[in-house]
Amino acid sequence: MRPLCLELQNFLVFADARVDFRGLRGLVLLSGEHRGTDAAADSNGAGKSSLVDGIAWALYGRMARPRHRAEDVVRHAAGADCRVRLVFADRDAREIEIVRHRKHSRHKDALFFSIDGSDARGSSSAETQRRIDQLVGMDFETFATSVLYTQHPLRGRFAELSDEQKKQLLDSILGVEALSRARDLAKQALRASQSALGRAELRVQGLRDQAAWLDRQRAEYQGRAESWHRDHASRVAGLERRKEALCAEAEALAAREPAVPRVGSAPEPPEAQLDAATRALERAEAEARRRDGELEQQGSLAQARCETARALVGRLQGELARFQGLGDTCPVCAQAISERAHAAHAERLTDEIAEQARAALDARQSHASIQATRSNARAAWTATRKDREREVGELRAHAEARRLALAQHAAWERERDALCRQERELAAQIESASREENAFVALAEQAETERADRQRELLDVERDLDRLRAELERLRFWDHGFGPRGLKSYLFDSILPLLNERARFYADLLTAGTLSVQFSTTVEKDDGLEDRFTVRVLHRSGADNYNLLSGGERQRVNLIINLALQDLVASRATRALPIAIYDEAFEGLDRTGVEAAVRVLSEAAREKDLVLVVTHQDHLKDLFAHELRVVSERGASVIQPIC
Repeated sequence: MRPLCLELQNFLVFADARVDFRGLRGLVLLSGEHRGTDAAADSNGAGKSSLVDGIAWALYGRMARPRHRAEDVVRHAAGADCRVRLVFADRDAREIEIVRHRKHSRHKDALFFSIDGSDARGSSSAETQRRIDQLVGMDFETFATSVLYTQHPLRGRFAELSDEQKKQLLDSILGVEALSRARDLAKQALRASQSALGRAELRVQGLRDQAAWLDRQRAEYQGRAESWHRDHASRVAGLERRKEALCAEAEALAAREPAVPRVGSAPEPPEAQLDAATRALERAEAEARRRDGELEQQGSLAQARCETARALVGRLQGELARFQGLGDTCPVCAQAISERAHAAHAERLTDEIAEQARAALDARQSHASIQATRSNARAAWTATRKDREREVGELRAHAEARRLALAQHAAWERERDALCRQERELAAQIESASREENAFVALAEQAETERADRQRELLDVERDLDRLRAELERLRFWDHGFGPRGLKSYLFDSILPLLNERARFYADLLTAGTLSVQFSTTVEKDDGLEDRFTVRVLHRSGADNYNLLSGGERQRVNLIINLALQDLVASRATRALPIAIYDEAFEGLDRTGVEAAVRVLSEAAREKDLVLVVTHQDHLKDLFAHELRVVSERGASVIQPIC
C-alpha cells in the first residue's frame, strides 16, 4: 500500500486540506508552522500529528492517539461535515479509494470503499472494514505497531509496558490473536466441560444415592409386604373364627326361641277380649248405677207422695174436726150453715180423707215395691259384677302372660337380628379383606423399577462422565497448547533471534555499540525460570536498567525496539506496507543522536517507498530531501509541500 492522495475536510484542525504523495519518495519531513494570530506558538499544535491521524482514521476509523471519542475527529469550529478521503495503490497497482464520514450533513457516518472505481463495500460498515483490513493486510494494532512510531507508551515505549501488555502487543504483531481467542474458547469450553463434569459427577453420586435409597426402600417394602400378608392372613382367620362363633351362637339362639301363645278359637286376641270385657263391665256397671239411681229416685218420689198424702189426710182430718165443731154459723161471713150444707161439706172432707189415705197406702206400697226391686237389682248386679270381674281378671292374666311371652320373643328376635347383622358385617369384612391388595408389593415393584431405571441412567451418565473426562483432558491439552507456555511460548522463542539480531543492528547504527537491547522470554527466579517477556538494556559504561537511562538514551532504546518490531512485523506480514511514519521520534536526542536516527531512518527508507518523519525541530530540514509543512492560520491548518 502506497498512499497517493489524502484529503481532509473538517477533520481535527483541518478545515480543507489535501496532500499529494505521488511526488514524494524516501525520507520526508513533516513540519509545522503557525502564522498570523497563531504565530505566538511554535509548531506544536499546528496539526502534524493530525495528518498522521487522518491516514489512520481513513484506513481504520481510529486515530493513532488512544482514548478518544468518535466525535472528537470532527473539527470543533465546524461541528459537522467531517470527511477524510485516502487514495492509495496496492501491490497490484490497483487504485484504492476510502472515504470516511463523521456527522456529515449528507452522508452521516457513511464509509465508502472502491477499487479502480468499482464499489467494493460490504453489506455493513463492519463488513466493509473487514474487507479493507484484508486488502491492507493487517488490522489497526498491527498497523499502529509496524507503520507508526508515536510517543504513546503502547506505540513507542515498548520497554515500559507490563509483561501482559508486551504479550498482547506481540500477539498482535505475530498475528496470534487467534491463539488467544482459541485459548479463550478452549478455556470457555474447559470451564463448561468442568462444570458439565461436576454436574455429571454430582449426577452420578445422586443417582448412586438414589439407587441405594431405592434398594433400601425395596427391601423395606418387601419386609412390609410380608408383614402385611401375615397380618392379613391372621385378620381373615380371626374374622372366620368370629363368623363360626356367631353361627354357633345363632344356632343356640334358634334352639332357645320362646313359644308365642296362641290366640285359640276366639275371634279376637286376649288383649282385645280384655278390652271388650273391661268396656262391657264398665258399661254394665254404669247401667246398674243408672238403674239403681232411677229406682232410688222412684222410691224417693213414692215416699214423697206417701208423705204428702199422709200430710193431706191429717190436714183434712183437722179441717173436718174444726168444721164439725163450728156449729150452725160461719165464723167468717157470720151466715147460718144449713144442715144439708153441713152434711155435704163433712161428707166431702171425709171422701177426700179416704182418697188421700188410699193414695198414701198406694205410695207406701209402691215405695216398698221399688225398694224390693232395687235390692234385687243390686244383688243381681253384685253377682254379675263378680262374674264379670273374674272374667276380666282371667283375661287380664292371659293378656299379661301373652304380653310377657311376646316381649321375650321380641327380645329373642332382636338378639337374632343382631346376630344376623353381625354375620352380614363379618361376611362383608371377609369379602372386603379377600379383595384387599398388598400395596407394599406394588411399592416394592415400583422401587425396583425405579432402581433399575436409575441404574440404566447411571450407566449412561457414567459413560458421559468418561467422555467428559476425556474431553476435559483434551481441552486441558489445548488450553496449555494455546497458552503462554504452549504455541505462544514456541512462537515467542522463534522470534527472539530475529528481534535480537535487528535490535543489535539498529543499536550499532544509533549508539555505535554503546547500548544494546536483548529480548528474552524467561527470567530467573529462586525456584527456577518464569515465563515473562522482558527487554534487557545493556550499557557499556553505565547502568543496565532502562529506567536509569537518560531521556535521550531511553528514546534511542525505544527507537531501536520499534524498528526491530517493525522489521519483525514486516517479516511476518502478508502484505508488507512500503511506508513508515515516525511521530516525534527525535525528542530527547542530541544532535549526534538525531543524525544517527536519521541515518537509521534513511536506511529504513531504502526498503520503503515513503518514510514520513514528524518533528518540530527546524534544524533537521537539511537532513531530508522532501518536506511537508502543516501551516496553521486563523484557527485552521493546511498542508504545503516544500521541495
